[in-house]
Amino acid sequence: MSYGTPTRARRVLLLGGCALSAIMLAAPTAHAQESVMLDPITVRTSFAEWLSSLLTDDKADTGTTVMGADALRTRGDGSSDANEALTKMPTVQIAGDADNAAGENGDSVLDLRPREMSISGARTDQNTIIVNGMSVNSLTGNEDPFGATPLDEETGNVNFNSIYGLHSQTQFIPSSLLDTATLTDSNASAEFGGFQGGVVQYELVKPSREVSGKASFSFQNDSMTSYELGTDDRTNPDDKPKPEWTKQSYAFEQTLPVGTSSALVFGHSTEHAEATKEVLPQYRRGSVTSESDSRFWLLGFEHEFSSDNTLNLTATWNDYDREWESHYVDGQQIHQTNDSRAVTAKWEGGLGDRSLAGVALKNMRFSLDASYQDNSVQNLANANTYYSWYGAYRGGYQTDAFDAWCDSSIDYGTATGVPCRTGGIGDRAYEDQRARISGKLEGDIWRGTFKLGGALERVNARRKGEGYVHNSSTTRTTTGSYICPEGSDDCLPTQFFSTRVVQPAYDVKVDATKAEAFLELDQTSGDFGLRAGLRADYNDYLDNLDIAPRLVATWTPKPDFTLTFGANRYYSDDYMTYAIHDGVPRGLTQRRTATGGVVGEWTTLLDNGLYYYSQGDLKTPYTDELSLGATWTDGLTDGTWRARIIDRHGKDQFVGTYEGRTDDTRSLTQRLTNDGTSRYQSFTLEYEKRWQPRKKGRLDYVGLTFSGVIAKRRVSAESYFGGSEDGEAMEFIWYEDQSYTRDEFTAATGSFDIPVRAAVDLTGSWNDGGLKAGVSTGVTFAYDGARCQSSSTSDCAESDRDHPIYGTQPHLLYVPFHYEPVVTVDLNLQARVAEVRGNPVSLDLKVANLFNQRGNKTASSVNPWIAGRSVWLGTSMTW
Repeated sequence: MSYGTPTRARRVLLLGGCALSAIMLAAPTAHAQESVMLDPITVRTSFAEWLSSLLTDDKADTGTTVMGADALRTRGDGSSDANEALTKMPTVQIAGDADNAAGENGDSVLDLRPREMSISGARTDQNTIIVNGMSVNSLTGNEDPFGATPLDEETGNVNFNSIYGLHSQTQFIPSSLLDTATLTDSNASAEFGGFQGGVVQYELVKPSREVSGKASFSFQNDSMTSYELGTDDRTNPDDKPKPEWTKQSYAFEQTLPVGTSSALVFGHSTEHAEATKEVLPQYRRGSVTSESDSRFWLLGFEHEFSSDNTLNLTATWNDYDREWESHYVDGQQIHQTNDSRAVTAKWEGGLGDRSLAGVALKNMRFSLDASYQDNSVQNLANANTYYSWYGAYRGGYQTDAFDAWCDSSIDYGTATGVPCRTGGIGDRAYEDQRARISGKLEGDIWRGTFKLGGALERVNARRKGEGYVHNSSTTRTTTGSYICPEGSDDCLPTQFFSTRVVQPAYDVKVDATKAEAFLELDQTSGDFGLRAGLRADYNDYLDNLDIAPRLVATWTPKPDFTLTFGANRYYSDDYMTYAIHDGVPRGLTQRRTATGGVVGEWTTLLDNGLYYYSQGDLKTPYTDELSLGATWTDGLTDGTWRARIIDRHGKDQFVGTYEGRTDDTRSLTQRLTNDGTSRYQSFTLEYEKRWQPRKKGRLDYVGLTFSGVIAKRRVSAESYFGGSEDGEAMEFIWYEDQSYTRDEFTAATGSFDIPVRAAVDLTGSWNDGGLKAGVSTGVTFAYDGARCQSSSTSDCAESDRDHPIYGTQPHLLYVPFHYEPVVTVDLNLQARVAEVRGNPVSLDLKVANLFNQRGNKTASSVNPWIAGRSVWLGTSMTW
């Protein structure tokens, strides 16, 4: 059986795209000039004015798209997240329409981190994100090996060993401080490495010797968002209230000259959220209010020397701060922070014309870069001792010891009693420091250009925690009393803890040095071109030397048509993601009893040992890519088209497996192997054009872009830490009377990714930019897939089933599901409404999901409200 393959929709889009392309290619230019009443404007116009660019100076860059300020605003969702604008690109995919846990609550609103993206079929942590030339990839990836439920989905106890808030980026880039965003999803230059997905380059606002600036403010709250019940039967059996929250963001930037040859830029952005949620009914507080802030600072300096040399200094600080408080444990807090501070220096200049061994090197330029980063993710708890008391228990037990904060008199129905939980899980953190130097030399040689470069980086990383005490099981009495140890806080006259887990403090450190080098030649001969590159990467942790060839051939039979073929290899940079978690202690299981009413001392029953994540003799995971592309300008509209086929094979991918013991008992050692594979194939068709009236009038221009994609993807292990052979740690799925492990299911079904998607963006400007409007439409075509059955208490129902290897195990119950087509429309308006001392003041309006489409998303009764149409309202002033 084939899944995720809408044959009819695929044929329609493919045939329609080919037919339209053929018409455009065949249309005579003279006829186009007679029928089109608007003067064409080349798509290579200013980034600040044009929506996006499918063309670059290098014809081999058919996998590169550049977006400027208008595109970022039109394609964004109104928040500060710069990644959001990239999610409309055809080769970028996010978790979305198939989500059966799409319910929103206050905690999900508080998550202000950037959107995670899959580019060209890779995992969301396999991209390279670059800010002003500096990589901001997280060394940990975006998942913790201990498998914690995200805080906004947590309905019970948190995971006592996990670090929450890991993200694939160390810096969260605000769209308000961006000049351009560049996405490369295929045919990447040898200059870029450390990825198997794509490369995203963010260029922040630059220093300028002109005094200029901008200030903006925007606001959103729950009353500006439409919510509807997402349960299968559209009911709310638990009477859950709609989320209550507010969001606001503000940004500021200022450029100014310093003397005659220097300039400064300063920028700041803050996004703030506040939300309220209910706690369990026994807790007397009733509700809790939490806040989060995502702050970003930028300071840049540029100095131009008289010798054609330029010095740039940039300092950035990302400060993300999120409060989280449990509804399940009274007063339990996790203060999650993502902090990143970085400084970069870049010296670049011209070297003129030189000769090396008789070879003429012309227009040579060099750049030298140095950077330092200090990154951390912290979970700061309000306590490191956890207590799971009972205020009441079946059989007549009840105590008033917790009455100040826990009402033990409530009706607990068929439950075992009234739990009164309190305490915390202790502080834990991840940290790394990185020092990097790099250099690049480029110029003209023979019939084209060359560039070569290298880099050296030193990384020091650590994972640490203060440990915790988890008091879990109690013994109670209704007929007498206990004598507690002196000074004990885990014992009462009628109840004491008889079991606990004690984790000691830990500090795991990993250091590594890596080196990079690349060489690339770009040559042309008549209508043909060839860009050939070679990249070498080495790190002393895996001790592998990885050589990645990059090759793109071009044929340009006429100025407005180019055909390209690419064959490239991309190596992963995830060499430390596993090791940083090795050696985390699982803790000591301790017990005690009462003899004659006297509670005894704690004794260790079991040393649970350490979590081991061993790795040895590993190859570096890599992806081989073949691509075929064409760009052309049609004769009918003078618009630019781009069509591409991408075929990727991921090999030697990391997969974690539990090592078995000879006595068939479960091992605590999880070993990393190269047994994983992946495959991604896609066909994309894109178009862009901007028209301008012949005569000056109210209309400045109208712009149009279109993209469509047909794609399929298969991976052997979705998670970097997946593929365990320990039945207790694995996830099992029951589908059409057959048992699968999660990885087997993913490999068999191809992850049920959305196979056919399209997007259309229409923009316009009137009255010299006094009014700008943009409409962005996304289309998801129908397809057949699978969905986990929901239950009254869970987004995904479970039941025991038999697996042919692992025996009886709890299985998630999946059923076939037909996903209906979905069309979503976003609206963006910017109107100049006033002037202050000649400086324009604009009103900004962003409406996401204008027609309130829920699509195929569902939710459980635990978290039933799904967000639909949402509005951001703001204002800005430039000077």
